[in-house]
Amino acid sequence: MLVDLASAHVLVEELKMGGAVETHPLILSQADIHFMVSKAGVSEDIYKRLNTAAETMKKSPEVQAIYRQYSSQ
Repeated sequence: MLVDLASAHVLVEELKMGGAVETHPLILSQADIHFMVSKAGVSEDIYKRLNTAAETMKKSPEVQAIYRQYSSQ
């Protein structure tokens, strides 16, 4: 069982099992993706810019469309 739909999609494509696998409708887990950076290696400015970029992307219609595409498979 694979929980991450994007990873599952890639694996199914690699194994050429497109017609043999389907997504179960029960959602076991759902969470945001997190990026981790070292405070020693990233300035406060870069940290804030990464957070701003992530929030902007999350609201983007394009990113939401990609999410809908892969979460409905």
